[in-house]
Amino acid sequence: MHTTTFKLAALLFLFLLLRTLTMKLFLPLLTLLSTFDVDTYSAPMTRKEDINPYPDKPRLVFRKDGTFKITIFSDQHFGENPWDSWGPEHDASSINLMKTVLADEKPDYVSTVPSGDMITGENTFKENATKLIDQIVAPLNTLKIPFSTTQGNHDNQNNITHLDIIKREQAQAPLSYTRTSPPGVGGDKDDSDGDGVSRHGPGNCWVPIYQTQDAPSPSLILWFFDSRGGFIDTNPWHPVPQDSASNGLKGADDWVHESVAGWIESEVGRMDAAWELQTRREMGRGGQHWLLFIFLPTSP
Repeated sequence: MHTTTFKLAALLFLFLLLRTLTMKLFLPLLTLLSTFDVDTYSAPMTRKEDINPYPDKPRLVFRKDGTFKITIFSDQHFGENPWDSWGPEHDASSINLMKTVLADEKPDYVSTVPSGDMITGENTFKENATKLIDQIVAPLNTLKIPFSTTQGNHDNQNNITHLDIIKREQAQAPLSYTRTSPPGVGGDKDDSDGDGVSRHGPGNCWVPIYQTQDAPSPSLILWFFDSRGGFIDTNPWHPVPQDSASNGLKGADDWVHESVAGWIESEVGRMDAAWELQTRREMGRGGQHWLLFIFLPTSP
């Protein structure tokens, strides 16, 4: 009786050991063969804190086949040379291209970002600058496709800022997942209208993508960072030229503001606490995949 029990226990231990070794050997291979490694091996976890930043928007999930398609539109430069016939024609062509690509690709998510320069800000007027956003998001609104944007250096100009664009986008597009970073993150102290939110570098946020609608934690995080750039009005309260050479403008720093680094650490800490990511990594169950979008590349 005791001998049989011992043999069964030994066989069970050997089976579990081989199963563990097999998982460790083949998990890297599975990661290479899949677009994103979805953690199908971990047991369900109890969510300690719901830190989903979009409680009022649809949860973004992978398709049943484990894929998640993102379509990217870059450097659209709406509003360029509106005084020439080719300017509006280029805008119309860009819209037609968006419609064609969206119909063919049927993406789960759209980024008009990564590349920014949605608008040629230096060619716009105060009265119509943000209205160009309405044209850009119209095809996405019609097809009800969720999306995010990251702005570029041409989106920071005398008559428009990154913050202006984000506010207009949020007002016009129900499925925009673009957010502004908290006060004090994304720009210098004087780069705000008094509320602490950066005017020229506020587009720092993350978007969670879940394996399923009821998954306790995301399998993929999309990070969006604002690399600023362009030009800043040196007298935002009275936007008049201060001298003929600079026309009242100065060049903006064209990199992600250092304050974003601390914010990233803080957000990752919240993720670890809420989703037990550190525990999952220590148990060999994997963490999350991250995908980064930024316009201006970082210098080595």
